[in-house]
Amino acid sequence: MKTIDKNNMLTFGGFIVLILLGNGHLFQTQLPQFLNYDHGQVQAGQWWRIFTYPLVHVSWYHLVLDVSATLLLWQELKGVPATAKIVLVSCVSMMVLLVSILFSPHLATSGLCGLSGLAHGLALFAGLHQVEKGWKELSRFNNVSSAGLLLSGVIIIKCLYEALSGQILFGTVHLGDLGVPIVHAHLGGALGGLSFYLLFNLSGWSARLQCEPLESAQVAGRSSRVVEQAQINSISDDMRKRAMSSSAKSKSSNVRVWIGRWAHKLLSLRYDIEISGLDEIEPDPTRGTIFLPNHPAYIDPVIVTTGLYEKFAPRPLSDADQVAKPIVRQVMKVIRPIIIPDVTRNGRGVAAKVRAGLQEVVKKLNEGEEIILYPSGKLYRSMYEELGRNSGVEYILKHAPDTRVILVRTSGLWGSAFSRAHGTPKPKTLLRNMVLFTIANMLFFGPRRKVRVDMVEETTLSTLGSRHEINRYLERYYNATAQPNTTVPLYWWQGSNPGALPEPGESDSLPTGKSGRGDGDAPSCLQKGGCT
Repeated sequence: MKTIDKNNMLTFGGFIVLILLGNGHLFQTQLPQFLNYDHGQVQAGQWWRIFTYPLVHVSWYHLVLDVSATLLLWQELKGVPATAKIVLVSCVSMMVLLVSILFSPHLATSGLCGLSGLAHGLALFAGLHQVEKGWKELSRFNNVSSAGLLLSGVIIIKCLYEALSGQILFGTVHLGDLGVPIVHAHLGGALGGLSFYLLFNLSGWSARLQCEPLESAQVAGRSSRVVEQAQINSISDDMRKRAMSSSAKSKSSNVRVWIGRWAHKLLSLRYDIEISGLDEIEPDPTRGTIFLPNHPAYIDPVIVTTGLYEKFAPRPLSDADQVAKPIVRQVMKVIRPIIIPDVTRNGRGVAAKVRAGLQEVVKKLNEGEEIILYPSGKLYRSMYEELGRNSGVEYILKHAPDTRVILVRTSGLWGSAFSRAHGTPKPKTLLRNMVLFTIANMLFFGPRRKVRVDMVEETTLSTLGSRHEINRYLERYYNATAQPNTTVPLYWWQGSNPGALPEPGESDSLPTGKSGRGDGDAPSCLQKGGCT
Protein backbone atom coordinates (compact mmCIF):
# COMPACT_ATOMS: atom_id res chain seq x y z
CA MET A 1 0.00 0.00 0.00
CA LYS A 2 2.88 2.36 0.72
CA THR A 3 4.23 1.92 -2.77
CA ILE A 4 0.86 2.73 -4.27
CA ASP A 5 0.57 5.85 -2.11
CA LYS A 6 4.04 7.00 -3.16
CA ASN A 7 3.22 6.46 -6.80
CA ASN A 8 0.01 8.45 -6.44
CA MET A 9 1.86 11.26 -4.72
CA LEU A 10 4.54 11.32 -7.42
CA THR A 11 1.89 11.36 -10.14
CA PHE A 12 -0.03 14.15 -8.44
CA GLY A 13 3.13 16.16 -7.83
CA GLY A 14 4.27 15.79 -11.41
CA PHE A 15 0.85 16.85 -12.67
CA ILE A 16 0.90 20.01 -10.53
CA VAL A 17 4.40 20.91 -11.75
CA LEU A 18 3.33 20.52 -15.38
CA ILE A 19 0.19 22.59 -14.78
CA LEU A 20 2.29 25.38 -13.25
CA LEU A 21 4.66 25.31 -16.23
CA GLY A 22 1.78 25.43 -18.68
CA ASN A 23 0.00 28.31 -16.97
CA GLY A 24 2.83 30.61 -15.99
CA HIS A 25 1.22 33.30 -18.12
CA LEU A 26 -1.60 33.52 -15.56
CA PHE A 27 0.96 34.71 -12.99
CA GLN A 28 2.91 36.96 -15.36
CA THR A 29 1.13 38.27 -18.45
CA GLN A 30 4.43 38.95 -20.25
CA LEU A 31 5.57 35.32 -20.01
CA PRO A 32 5.70 33.77 -23.52
CA GLN A 33 3.47 30.76 -24.15
CA PHE A 34 5.31 27.73 -25.54
CA LEU A 35 3.08 24.74 -24.66
CA ASN A 36 -0.34 25.41 -26.23
CA TYR A 37 -1.20 24.03 -29.67
CA ASP A 38 -0.35 26.62 -32.30
CA HIS A 39 -0.66 25.36 -35.88
CA GLY A 40 1.99 27.68 -37.27
CA GLN A 41 4.50 26.94 -34.51
CA VAL A 42 3.99 23.18 -34.88
CA GLN A 43 4.69 23.44 -38.60
CA ALA A 44 7.79 25.47 -37.74
CA GLY A 45 9.15 22.52 -35.74
CA GLN A 46 7.75 22.94 -32.21
CA TRP A 47 6.31 19.41 -32.24
CA TRP A 48 6.01 19.15 -28.44
CA ARG A 49 2.92 21.38 -28.57
CA ILE A 50 1.00 18.38 -29.94
CA PHE A 51 1.39 16.70 -26.53
CA THR A 52 1.47 19.64 -24.10
CA TYR A 53 -1.57 21.66 -25.21
CA PRO A 54 -3.94 20.20 -22.52
CA LEU A 55 -1.80 21.79 -19.79
CA VAL A 56 -2.49 25.38 -20.91
CA HIS A 57 -5.60 27.39 -19.91
CA VAL A 58 -6.85 30.86 -20.81
CA SER A 59 -7.94 31.98 -17.33
CA TRP A 60 -7.90 30.99 -13.67
CA TYR A 61 -11.55 29.99 -13.94
CA HIS A 62 -10.78 27.78 -16.94
CA LEU A 63 -7.84 26.23 -15.07
CA VAL A 64 -9.71 25.47 -11.83
CA LEU A 65 -12.73 24.07 -13.68
CA ASP A 66 -10.75 21.69 -15.89
CA VAL A 67 -8.20 20.58 -13.28
CA SER A 68 -10.91 19.86 -10.68
CA ALA A 69 -12.92 17.73 -13.10
CA THR A 70 -9.82 15.87 -14.28
CA LEU A 71 -8.61 15.08 -10.75
CA LEU A 72 -12.06 13.83 -9.70
CA LEU A 73 -12.25 11.54 -12.71
CA TRP A 74 -8.67 10.41 -12.15
CA GLN A 75 -9.72 8.99 -8.79
CA GLU A 76 -12.19 6.72 -10.60
CA LEU A 77 -9.22 5.03 -12.29
CA LYS A 78 -7.94 3.62 -9.00
CA GLY A 79 -6.40 0.22 -9.68
CA VAL A 80 -5.76 0.86 -13.37
CA PRO A 81 -2.04 0.19 -14.09
CA ALA A 82 0.17 3.27 -14.41
CA THR A 83 1.17 2.30 -17.95
CA ALA A 84 -2.48 2.03 -18.92
CA LYS A 85 -3.16 5.50 -17.53
CA ILE A 86 -0.33 6.97 -19.59
CA VAL A 87 -1.65 5.31 -22.73
CA LEU A 88 -5.18 6.52 -21.88
CA VAL A 89 -4.08 10.15 -21.55
CA SER A 90 -2.03 9.95 -24.75
CA CYS A 91 -4.81 8.26 -26.72
CA VAL A 92 -7.47 10.74 -25.61
CA SER A 93 -5.26 13.81 -26.11
CA MET A 94 -4.30 12.78 -29.64
CA MET A 95 -7.91 12.00 -30.56
CA VAL A 96 -9.03 15.40 -29.23
CA LEU A 97 -6.48 17.11 -31.46
CA LEU A 98 -7.26 14.95 -34.49
CA VAL A 99 -11.03 15.45 -34.36
CA SER A 100 -10.60 19.17 -33.66
CA ILE A 101 -8.39 19.57 -36.73
CA LEU A 102 -10.80 17.58 -38.92
CA PHE A 103 -14.01 19.34 -37.89
CA SER A 104 -12.90 22.81 -36.75
CA PRO A 105 -11.24 24.74 -39.62
CA HIS A 106 -10.70 27.83 -37.43
CA LEU A 107 -8.36 25.83 -35.19
CA ALA A 108 -5.45 27.00 -37.37
CA THR A 109 -6.02 30.57 -36.18
CA SER A 110 -7.47 30.07 -32.68
CA GLY A 111 -5.18 27.30 -31.41
CA LEU A 112 -6.13 24.67 -28.83
CA CYS A 113 -5.62 24.31 -25.08
CA GLY A 114 -7.37 22.96 -21.99
CA LEU A 115 -8.12 19.67 -20.23
CA SER A 116 -11.85 19.51 -20.95
CA GLY A 117 -11.46 17.16 -23.93
CA LEU A 118 -9.31 14.85 -21.83
CA ALA A 119 -11.87 15.01 -19.01
CA HIS A 120 -14.64 13.86 -21.36
CA GLY A 121 -12.49 10.93 -22.46
CA LEU A 122 -11.71 9.96 -18.87
CA ALA A 123 -15.42 10.17 -18.00
CA LEU A 124 -16.52 7.90 -20.86
CA PHE A 125 -13.80 5.35 -20.13
CA ALA A 126 -14.65 5.36 -16.41
CA GLY A 127 -18.35 4.90 -17.20
CA LEU A 128 -17.81 2.00 -19.59
CA HIS A 129 -15.35 0.41 -17.18
CA GLN A 130 -17.93 0.59 -14.38
CA VAL A 131 -20.57 -1.02 -16.61
CA GLU A 132 -18.23 -3.90 -17.38
CA LYS A 133 -17.06 -4.25 -13.79
CA GLY A 134 -20.57 -4.35 -12.36
CA TRP A 135 -21.75 -6.84 -14.96
CA LYS A 136 -18.82 -9.23 -14.51
CA GLU A 137 -19.16 -9.27 -10.72
CA LEU A 138 -22.86 -10.19 -10.66
CA SER A 139 -23.63 -11.16 -14.30
CA ARG A 140 -26.41 -8.58 -14.34
CA PHE A 141 -26.97 -4.84 -14.06
CA ASN A 142 -26.57 -3.40 -10.58
CA ASN A 143 -25.87 -0.05 -8.97
CA VAL A 144 -22.28 0.01 -10.23
CA SER A 145 -23.13 -0.84 -13.83
CA SER A 146 -26.20 1.42 -13.82
CA ALA A 147 -24.14 4.39 -12.62
CA GLY A 148 -21.55 3.67 -15.28
CA LEU A 149 -24.21 3.43 -17.98
CA LEU A 150 -25.73 6.72 -16.84
CA LEU A 151 -22.35 8.48 -16.91
CA SER A 152 -21.53 7.06 -20.35
CA GLY A 153 -24.93 8.07 -21.72
CA VAL A 154 -24.65 11.62 -20.39
CA ILE A 155 -21.21 12.08 -21.95
CA ILE A 156 -22.31 10.67 -25.32
CA ILE A 157 -25.50 12.77 -25.44
CA LYS A 158 -23.59 15.90 -24.39
CA CYS A 159 -20.92 15.42 -27.06
CA LEU A 160 -23.56 14.66 -29.69
CA TYR A 161 -25.54 17.80 -28.83
CA GLU A 162 -22.44 19.98 -28.95
CA ALA A 163 -21.20 18.52 -32.24
CA LEU A 164 -24.58 18.97 -33.95
CA SER A 165 -25.51 22.36 -32.49
CA GLY A 166 -22.06 23.92 -32.50
CA GLN A 167 -22.58 25.19 -28.94
CA ILE A 168 -21.12 24.12 -25.60
CA LEU A 169 -23.81 22.69 -23.32
CA PHE A 170 -24.47 25.04 -20.37
CA GLY A 171 -22.05 27.50 -21.97
CA THR A 172 -24.13 30.47 -20.82
CA VAL A 173 -23.86 29.62 -17.11
CA HIS A 174 -20.08 29.72 -16.82
CA LEU A 175 -18.69 32.33 -14.44
CA GLY A 176 -15.41 33.08 -16.20
CA ASP A 177 -13.49 33.23 -19.45
CA LEU A 178 -13.22 29.96 -21.39
CA GLY A 179 -11.73 31.42 -24.56
CA VAL A 180 -13.10 30.34 -27.96
CA PRO A 181 -14.71 26.91 -27.41
CA ILE A 182 -13.73 24.12 -29.84
CA VAL A 183 -16.95 22.11 -29.60
CA HIS A 184 -15.56 19.07 -31.38
CA ALA A 185 -12.77 18.72 -28.80
CA HIS A 186 -15.23 17.05 -26.41
CA LEU A 187 -16.31 14.68 -29.19
CA GLY A 188 -12.65 13.81 -29.77
CA GLY A 189 -12.19 13.15 -26.07
CA ALA A 190 -15.15 10.76 -26.02
CA LEU A 191 -13.83 8.90 -29.06
CA GLY A 192 -10.41 8.70 -27.44
CA GLY A 193 -11.94 7.28 -24.26
CA LEU A 194 -13.90 4.74 -26.29
CA SER A 195 -10.82 3.77 -28.31
CA PHE A 196 -8.79 3.21 -25.18
CA TYR A 197 -11.59 1.20 -23.57
CA LEU A 198 -11.41 -1.22 -26.49
CA LEU A 199 -7.61 -1.29 -26.30
CA PHE A 200 -7.84 -1.78 -22.54
CA ASN A 201 -9.80 -4.99 -23.04
CA LEU A 202 -7.74 -6.25 -25.98
CA SER A 203 -4.44 -5.71 -24.16
CA GLY A 204 -5.42 -7.88 -21.17
CA TRP A 205 -5.26 -5.04 -18.62
CA SER A 206 -8.98 -5.41 -17.93
CA ALA A 207 -8.74 -9.16 -17.44
CA ARG A 208 -5.95 -8.74 -14.89
CA LEU A 209 -7.98 -6.19 -12.93
CA GLN A 210 -10.88 -8.65 -12.60
CA CYS A 211 -8.67 -10.76 -10.32
CA GLU A 212 -8.26 -7.98 -7.75
CA PRO A 213 -11.41 -8.73 -5.65
CA LEU A 214 -10.39 -12.38 -5.33
CA GLU A 215 -6.82 -11.48 -4.42
CA SER A 216 -8.05 -8.99 -1.83
CA ALA A 217 -10.14 -11.68 -0.15
CA GLN A 218 -7.17 -14.04 -0.08
CA VAL A 219 -4.84 -11.58 1.59
CA ALA A 220 -7.30 -10.48 4.26
CA GLY A 221 -5.76 -11.11 7.70
CA ARG A 222 -2.44 -12.38 6.32
CA SER A 223 0.92 -10.78 5.85
CA SER A 224 1.95 -10.04 2.27
CA ARG A 225 4.98 -12.34 2.60
CA VAL A 226 2.86 -15.36 3.57
CA VAL A 227 0.43 -14.76 0.71
CA GLU A 228 3.25 -14.43 -1.79
CA GLN A 229 4.79 -17.71 -0.66
CA ALA A 230 1.40 -19.45 -0.76
CA GLN A 231 0.82 -18.29 -4.31
CA ILE A 232 4.23 -19.59 -5.36
CA ASN A 233 3.63 -22.97 -3.72
CA SER A 234 0.19 -23.29 -5.32
CA ILE A 235 1.70 -23.49 -8.78
CA SER A 236 2.26 -27.14 -9.60
CA ASP A 237 5.32 -28.48 -11.37
CA ASP A 238 3.05 -29.71 -14.13
CA MET A 239 1.72 -26.20 -14.79
CA ARG A 240 5.26 -24.83 -14.87
CA LYS A 241 6.29 -27.40 -17.47
CA ARG A 242 3.25 -26.63 -19.62
CA ALA A 243 3.94 -22.91 -19.50
CA MET A 244 7.59 -23.41 -20.47
CA SER A 245 6.76 -25.80 -23.32
CA SER A 246 4.04 -23.68 -24.94
CA SER A 247 5.15 -22.92 -28.49
CA ALA A 248 5.20 -19.58 -30.27
CA LYS A 249 2.69 -20.99 -32.73
CA SER A 250 0.19 -21.67 -29.96
CA LYS A 251 0.60 -18.14 -28.59
CA SER A 252 0.14 -16.70 -32.06
CA SER A 253 -3.02 -18.76 -32.51
CA ASN A 254 -4.45 -17.47 -29.24
CA VAL A 255 -3.72 -13.90 -30.28
CA ARG A 256 -5.48 -14.42 -33.61
CA VAL A 257 -8.56 -15.91 -31.93
CA TRP A 258 -8.59 -12.98 -29.52
CA ILE A 259 -8.27 -10.45 -32.33
CA GLY A 260 -10.99 -12.19 -34.31
CA ARG A 261 -13.48 -12.20 -31.45
CA TRP A 262 -12.93 -8.55 -30.58
CA ALA A 263 -13.01 -7.51 -34.21
CA HIS A 264 -16.40 -9.18 -34.57
CA LYS A 265 -17.64 -7.39 -31.46
CA LEU A 266 -16.64 -4.09 -33.04
CA LEU A 267 -18.12 -5.04 -36.41
CA SER A 268 -21.39 -6.04 -34.72
CA LEU A 269 -21.98 -2.39 -33.84
CA ARG A 270 -22.83 -1.82 -37.52
CA TYR A 271 -23.23 -5.30 -39.05
CA ASP A 272 -25.53 -8.19 -38.18
CA ILE A 273 -23.15 -10.94 -39.31
CA GLU A 274 -24.20 -14.55 -39.87
CA ILE A 275 -21.47 -17.06 -40.73
CA SER A 276 -22.75 -20.35 -42.14
CA GLY A 277 -20.74 -23.50 -42.78
CA LEU A 278 -17.65 -22.74 -40.69
CA ASP A 279 -18.69 -25.17 -37.96
CA GLU A 280 -18.58 -28.06 -40.46
CA ILE A 281 -15.08 -27.22 -41.71
CA GLU A 282 -12.19 -28.44 -39.56
CA PRO A 283 -8.48 -27.68 -40.03
CA ASP A 284 -6.51 -30.32 -41.96
CA PRO A 285 -2.81 -30.24 -40.98
CA THR A 286 -1.92 -32.83 -43.62
CA ARG A 287 -2.39 -30.51 -46.63
CA GLY A 288 -2.67 -26.89 -47.61
CA THR A 289 -5.98 -25.04 -47.61
CA ILE A 290 -6.97 -22.14 -49.84
CA PHE A 291 -9.97 -19.91 -49.11
CA LEU A 292 -11.54 -18.26 -52.17
CA PRO A 293 -13.90 -15.36 -51.21
CA ASN A 294 -15.75 -12.84 -53.36
CA HIS A 295 -14.99 -9.16 -52.79
CA PRO A 296 -18.08 -6.86 -52.66
CA ALA A 297 -16.61 -4.15 -50.38
CA TYR A 298 -13.46 -3.01 -48.61
CA ILE A 299 -14.79 -4.27 -45.28
CA ASP A 300 -15.47 -7.91 -46.27
CA PRO A 301 -11.82 -9.06 -45.90
CA VAL A 302 -11.96 -7.93 -42.27
CA ILE A 303 -15.25 -9.77 -41.70
CA VAL A 304 -14.10 -12.97 -43.41
CA THR A 305 -10.53 -13.11 -42.09
CA THR A 306 -11.39 -12.39 -38.46
CA GLY A 307 -14.22 -14.91 -38.69
CA LEU A 308 -11.77 -17.56 -39.87
CA TYR A 309 -9.37 -16.78 -37.01
CA GLU A 310 -11.56 -18.85 -34.69
CA LYS A 311 -10.22 -22.00 -36.38
CA PHE A 312 -7.73 -21.07 -39.07
CA ALA A 313 -4.72 -18.82 -39.63
CA PRO A 314 -4.90 -17.92 -43.33
CA ARG A 315 -2.21 -15.74 -44.88
CA PRO A 316 -3.64 -13.17 -47.31
CA LEU A 317 -2.20 -11.84 -50.55
CA SER A 318 -1.54 -8.12 -50.18
CA ASP A 319 -0.74 -5.30 -52.57
CA ALA A 320 2.92 -4.27 -52.27
CA ASP A 321 2.06 -0.55 -52.43
CA GLN A 322 -0.47 -0.79 -49.60
CA VAL A 323 1.76 -2.89 -47.34
CA ALA A 324 4.56 -0.31 -47.60
CA LYS A 325 2.47 2.34 -45.79
CA PRO A 326 3.71 3.08 -42.23
CA ILE A 327 0.74 1.99 -40.09
CA VAL A 328 -0.27 -0.86 -42.41
CA ARG A 329 3.30 -2.16 -42.35
CA GLN A 330 3.11 -2.74 -38.59
CA VAL A 331 -0.23 -4.56 -38.83
CA MET A 332 1.10 -6.79 -41.61
CA LYS A 333 3.77 -8.18 -39.30
CA VAL A 334 1.01 -10.04 -37.44
CA ILE A 335 -0.92 -11.08 -40.57
CA ARG A 336 2.20 -12.26 -42.50
CA PRO A 337 0.87 -11.59 -46.01
CA ILE A 338 2.34 -12.82 -49.27
CA ILE A 339 3.20 -9.72 -51.30
CA ILE A 340 1.91 -9.41 -54.87
CA PRO A 341 1.90 -6.11 -56.83
CA ASP A 342 -1.34 -4.76 -58.30
CA VAL A 343 -1.26 -5.24 -62.08
CA THR A 344 -4.11 -2.77 -62.66
CA ARG A 345 -2.10 -0.02 -60.96
CA ASN A 346 1.45 -0.95 -62.02
CA GLY A 347 0.83 -2.42 -65.48
CA ARG A 348 2.21 -5.56 -67.09
CA GLY A 349 5.74 -4.61 -66.09
CA VAL A 350 5.18 -6.34 -62.74
CA ALA A 351 3.99 -9.61 -64.30
CA ALA A 352 7.18 -11.38 -63.22
CA LYS A 353 6.64 -10.31 -59.60
CA VAL A 354 3.03 -11.47 -59.75
CA ARG A 355 4.15 -14.87 -61.02
CA ALA A 356 6.75 -15.04 -58.23
CA GLY A 357 4.02 -14.27 -55.69
CA LEU A 358 1.82 -17.06 -57.06
CA GLN A 359 4.76 -19.45 -56.92
CA GLU A 360 5.18 -18.53 -53.26
CA VAL A 361 1.49 -19.31 -52.70
CA VAL A 362 1.92 -22.71 -54.35
CA LYS A 363 4.99 -23.42 -52.23
CA LYS A 364 3.22 -22.56 -48.98
CA LEU A 365 0.15 -24.61 -49.90
CA ASN A 366 2.34 -27.62 -50.67
CA GLU A 367 3.93 -27.12 -47.25
CA GLY A 368 0.49 -27.34 -45.61
CA GLU A 369 -0.20 -23.65 -44.91
CA GLU A 370 -3.53 -21.82 -45.21
CA ILE A 371 -3.95 -19.05 -47.81
CA ILE A 372 -6.80 -16.65 -48.56
CA LEU A 373 -6.98 -15.49 -52.19
CA TYR A 374 -9.55 -13.24 -53.88
CA PRO A 375 -10.05 -14.74 -57.37
CA SER A 376 -11.26 -11.49 -58.98
CA GLY A 377 -8.40 -9.45 -57.54
CA LYS A 378 -10.61 -6.37 -57.42
CA LEU A 379 -13.66 -4.82 -55.78
CA TYR A 380 -17.19 -5.31 -57.18
CA ARG A 381 -18.17 -2.80 -59.88
CA SER A 382 -21.77 -4.04 -59.88
CA MET A 383 -23.93 -6.36 -57.80
CA TYR A 384 -22.24 -9.31 -59.51
CA GLU A 385 -18.77 -10.79 -59.18
CA GLU A 386 -16.73 -10.74 -62.41
CA LEU A 387 -13.57 -12.81 -62.73
CA GLY A 388 -12.97 -12.14 -66.43
CA ARG A 389 -9.88 -14.02 -67.60
CA ASN A 390 -8.02 -14.02 -64.27
CA SER A 391 -5.73 -17.04 -64.08
CA GLY A 392 -4.66 -17.08 -60.43
CA VAL A 393 -6.93 -19.91 -59.26
CA GLU A 394 -6.18 -22.01 -62.35
CA TYR A 395 -2.43 -21.64 -61.83
CA ILE A 396 -2.57 -22.51 -58.13
CA LEU A 397 -4.78 -25.59 -58.52
CA LYS A 398 -2.62 -26.83 -61.39
CA HIS A 399 0.62 -26.60 -59.39
CA ALA A 400 -0.82 -27.56 -55.99
CA PRO A 401 -3.40 -30.21 -56.95
CA ASP A 402 -3.74 -31.65 -53.44
CA THR A 403 -4.90 -28.30 -52.06
CA ARG A 404 -8.11 -28.22 -50.06
CA VAL A 405 -10.50 -25.58 -51.49
CA ILE A 406 -12.97 -23.60 -49.35
CA LEU A 407 -15.37 -21.27 -51.16
CA VAL A 408 -16.44 -18.18 -49.21
CA ARG A 409 -19.40 -16.05 -50.31
CA THR A 410 -20.26 -12.74 -48.64
CA SER A 411 -23.61 -11.13 -49.40
CA GLY A 412 -25.30 -8.00 -48.10
CA LEU A 413 -22.46 -5.48 -48.50
CA TRP A 414 -23.19 -4.17 -51.99
CA GLY A 415 -24.45 -0.64 -51.38
CA SER A 416 -22.52 -0.04 -48.16
CA ALA A 417 -20.22 2.95 -47.76
CA PHE A 418 -17.26 0.58 -48.15
CA SER A 419 -18.41 -0.58 -51.60
CA ARG A 420 -18.15 1.08 -55.02
CA ALA A 421 -21.92 1.22 -55.40
CA HIS A 422 -21.75 4.99 -54.84
CA GLY A 423 -18.31 5.60 -56.35
CA THR A 424 -14.87 5.14 -54.84
CA PRO A 425 -15.05 5.34 -51.01
CA LYS A 426 -13.14 8.31 -49.56
CA PRO A 427 -11.22 7.65 -46.32
CA LYS A 428 -12.03 11.06 -44.82
CA THR A 429 -15.75 10.60 -45.47
CA LEU A 430 -15.66 7.08 -44.03
CA LEU A 431 -13.88 8.31 -40.91
CA ARG A 432 -16.35 11.14 -40.42
CA ASN A 433 -19.33 8.80 -40.83
CA MET A 434 -17.87 6.29 -38.38
CA VAL A 435 -17.31 9.01 -35.80
CA LEU A 436 -20.83 10.36 -36.18
CA PHE A 437 -22.33 6.85 -36.21
CA THR A 438 -20.59 5.93 -32.94
CA ILE A 439 -21.55 9.08 -31.08
CA ALA A 440 -25.04 9.62 -32.48
CA ASN A 441 -26.08 6.03 -31.75
CA MET A 442 -24.54 5.99 -28.26
CA LEU A 443 -22.28 3.13 -29.38
CA PHE A 444 -24.84 0.32 -29.15
CA PHE A 445 -28.09 1.51 -30.75
CA GLY A 446 -27.25 2.05 -34.43
CA PRO A 447 -29.09 0.31 -37.29
CA ARG A 448 -27.31 -2.82 -38.50
CA ARG A 449 -26.72 -4.07 -42.01
CA LYS A 450 -27.42 -7.79 -42.45
CA VAL A 451 -24.38 -9.62 -43.78
CA ARG A 452 -24.21 -13.33 -44.52
CA VAL A 453 -21.00 -15.30 -45.05
CA ASP A 454 -21.37 -18.81 -46.51
CA MET A 455 -18.46 -21.26 -46.44
CA VAL A 456 -18.36 -24.63 -48.15
CA GLU A 457 -15.62 -27.15 -48.92
CA GLU A 458 -15.39 -27.52 -52.71
CA THR A 459 -14.31 -30.69 -54.53
CA THR A 460 -15.49 -30.00 -58.09
CA LEU A 461 -13.28 -27.02 -58.86
CA SER A 462 -10.03 -28.99 -59.15
CA THR A 463 -11.60 -31.31 -61.75
CA LEU A 464 -12.44 -28.49 -64.15
CA GLY A 465 -9.98 -28.20 -66.99
CA SER A 466 -9.83 -24.67 -68.35
CA ARG A 467 -9.56 -21.21 -66.84
CA HIS A 468 -12.91 -20.31 -68.42
CA GLU A 469 -14.69 -23.23 -66.72
CA ILE A 470 -13.13 -22.45 -63.33
CA ASN A 471 -13.98 -18.75 -63.46
CA ARG A 472 -17.56 -19.28 -64.66
CA TYR A 473 -18.08 -21.90 -61.94
CA LEU A 474 -16.89 -19.47 -59.28
CA GLU A 475 -19.06 -16.66 -60.68
CA ARG A 476 -22.16 -18.86 -60.54
CA TYR A 477 -21.46 -19.67 -56.90
CA TYR A 478 -20.72 -16.09 -55.86
CA ASN A 479 -23.68 -14.60 -57.73
CA ALA A 480 -26.25 -17.13 -56.50
CA THR A 481 -27.11 -14.77 -53.64
CA ALA A 482 -26.41 -11.47 -55.39
CA GLN A 483 -28.33 -8.60 -53.81
CA PRO A 484 -29.10 -5.21 -55.35
CA ASN A 485 -27.69 -1.86 -54.32
CA THR A 486 -29.05 -1.52 -50.78
CA THR A 487 -28.61 1.30 -48.29
CA VAL A 488 -29.12 1.02 -44.52
CA PRO A 489 -29.74 4.12 -42.34
CA LEU A 490 -26.86 5.42 -40.23
CA TYR A 491 -28.78 6.70 -37.20
CA TRP A 492 -31.32 5.13 -34.86
CA TRP A 493 -33.96 7.83 -35.44
CA GLN A 494 -33.98 6.99 -39.16
CA GLY A 495 -35.25 3.48 -38.46
CA SER A 496 -33.61 0.26 -39.56
CA ASN A 497 -35.41 -0.59 -42.80
CA PRO A 498 -33.04 -0.91 -45.79
CA GLY A 499 -33.74 0.91 -49.03
CA ALA A 500 -33.01 -0.03 -52.65
CA LEU A 501 -30.96 2.28 -54.86
CA PRO A 502 -30.36 2.17 -58.63
CA GLU A 503 -27.34 0.23 -59.83
CA PRO A 504 -24.38 2.23 -61.13
CA GLY A 505 -24.44 1.96 -64.94
CA GLU A 506 -27.44 -0.36 -64.74
CA SER A 507 -27.86 -2.68 -67.73
CA ASP A 508 -30.72 -4.90 -68.82
CA SER A 509 -28.43 -7.82 -69.63
CA LEU A 510 -26.51 -9.99 -67.20
CA PRO A 511 -22.80 -10.73 -67.72
CA THR A 512 -21.57 -14.25 -68.36
CA GLY A 513 -21.99 -16.54 -65.37
CA LYS A 514 -24.55 -14.26 -63.65
CA SER A 515 -27.78 -16.12 -63.99
CA GLY A 516 -28.43 -15.59 -60.30
CA ARG A 517 -28.48 -19.34 -59.75
CA GLY A 518 -25.64 -21.66 -58.99
CA ASP A 519 -24.07 -23.96 -56.45
CA GLY A 520 -25.72 -22.93 -53.23
CA ASP A 521 -29.15 -21.95 -52.01
CA ALA A 522 -30.21 -18.33 -52.19
CA PRO A 523 -31.05 -16.80 -48.81
CA SER A 524 -34.70 -16.65 -47.80
CA CYS A 525 -34.97 -12.94 -48.64
CA LEU A 526 -34.24 -13.69 -52.30
CA GLN A 527 -36.56 -16.69 -52.38
CA LYS A 528 -39.39 -14.44 -51.18
CA GLY A 529 -38.61 -11.79 -53.78
CA GLY A 530 -37.18 -9.13 -51.47
CA CYS A 531 -33.82 -8.17 -50.01
CA THR A 532 -32.48 -6.81 -46.76
